[in-house]
Parts: sequence; structure tokens; C-alpha cells
Amino acid sequence: MKKVLIAIAIIFASKVGMAQTVYTDSTLNTMTKMQLTKVYLDQVTTLAFSAPYTPFTVGVNDSIHGELDIPVSRYTSKKREKIMEMSKAYGELMEEKLYELVPYSDKKDIIRAILFLQETNSNIKVISK
Repeated sequence: MKKVLIAIAIIFASKVGMAQTVYTDSTLNTMTKMQLTKVYLDQVTTLAFSAPYTPFTVGVNDSIHGELDIPVSRYTSKKREKIMEMSKAYGELMEEKLYELVPYSDKKDIIRAILFLQETNSNIKVISK
């Protein structure tokens, strides 16, 4: 069980790690629509992994940043595994379906969406456990 949780944490950390780059309007404006689409999808994936845990991270002190305010038990571990599986499946589905659709949007709208998601993701604490 411990190995499964460690594997999930590693997968999650790698997905969340994608959103560590902070983009500005000027840097995004230099990118092509396909590059912007990739950045947008990375932001959507990060949100898909982080959002389910906001009830357990909002109000948690920064000194324990990255920890969930939830008891650790076999039951909660199984539930967290299921949430991670759902988040992964959602992220993959969004990447597959949106990859070809997003470039049809205006470049300025893609940039606005990226900046919005980046701001949203920055307000959600990163889960490491």
C-alpha cells in the first residue's frame, strides 16, 4: 500500500511540476498557438489534480504546506487513490479532446485563459502527500 501511495505522489508531483513556470503576458505573446495550447493544457491538468483537494488545504498553515488536513487511514488512502485515478483520466481526456480545439480560439483569449488558470492554480496549495 505504501508503495502505491509513493507512486501516486510521484506521478502527481510530476504533473504539478509542469505548472511551476510563471508565464507573463509578454512571454505568452511570443508563443505560437500550438505552444499556447500545450501551456493551457498543462494548466488544466494541474487544476484537475489540485482542485479535488482544496477543502483539505484551504486554511492549512504554510509551515505545513503540501500536507492534507485529513486523517491517514486505509479508507482515506483508497479514496485518495481513486481521486488521483479520476484526475489522471480527466487530464488525459482533456488533453486529447482539447488539443485540436483550443487553437481555433483567438490567441489573446488563449493567453487570458492561461493567465486565469495560472492565477487559480497558484491559489491552490500543492499536495505532496
